[in-house]
Amino acid sequence: MKKKILKPLISIAVLVVFTVLIGRYLFENWHEFTNISITEPYYLIPAALLIVINIYATGIVLDLAIEPHGVKLSKREAFGLANITRFSNQFSPSYVGATLRARYIKRSYGVSYTKFSSSFLVSNLLQFMISGLLAITAFLVVTPVLDNGQPLIFISIAIIIFLTALYIPIPYFIRMAKKIENRRTRFEKLFRWGGELLEGYATVRNHPGILQHTILWMFVTTLSLAGVFFLLYGSLGSQVSLLGALFIAALSSWSIIFAITPGNIGVREGLIVVAAGIVGANIAITLVVAILLRLLMLLVSGFFSIFFASRMISPPNIGQDRL
Repeated sequence: MKKKILKPLISIAVLVVFTVLIGRYLFENWHEFTNISITEPYYLIPAALLIVINIYATGIVLDLAIEPHGVKLSKREAFGLANITRFSNQFSPSYVGATLRARYIKRSYGVSYTKFSSSFLVSNLLQFMISGLLAITAFLVVTPVLDNGQPLIFISIAIIIFLTALYIPIPYFIRMAKKIENRRTRFEKLFRWGGELLEGYATVRNHPGILQHTILWMFVTTLSLAGVFFLLYGSLGSQVSLLGALFIAALSSWSIIFAITPGNIGVREGLIVVAAGIVGANIAITLVVAILLRLLMLLVSGFFSIFFASRMISPPNIGQDRL
């Protein structure tokens, strides 16, 4: 009961803090915002196209991790699910989109939620590591003289944690979970679920080619998002280097770790502002870019979700439900 109360309270607190900080910044720098306008609107068209690519590539990254369980989604399914989950994530924490995806895969292919969770976990670990490595690379190039290496230290520590989680000795923990399960304690169901999750985790982690394919599509995901940032800055008559845009894109993708507010409002914008400050981008323009990004993401994913939603939410029989 406490957890059910605590999470909404944290979410509300983050939203309140974000609103107060934004309000204060707007009040103190209103003159800057009055001078910001979309001077190059034609930049928005390629930005929207790159968002389509970004959504599709993100969906492929998630779908790759479910393949070891015998699921091979069609490109149409992958694109439909990616848009629906991205659209839902604009209004709710990211686990809601993951729940929709898990429900579709379970009803269409019979994959249990536990197996899906193991795939989702491996996929996210790989995404965080790859985007983190891209962020470090961009950071080192953008700021060759490390006057402030704290962001680099934070990202490096996070990557080490993700690597540790990805390569932990799974067989040992599976055996330990089964031993505790066999003792018939009140935690029997919990450890049975934990053992099944770890077995699925090991299946996905050891699947041939998953790392290489994930790296490829993560590059597409991050580079397309970097292109979106580059174009959105350009639409406002401002400039940010491609490497700067890459750093902002890579760091902002980590907002999923702190998915405690609807649509990651405040969290994503905070990471975007932090990254923009590091690469020397104008903060006022960056906030407008963040708003434009949300609007474009909402419009693009919403447009395609209209077509795919009914097919994903209410699938018929297993093996016959295809978008």
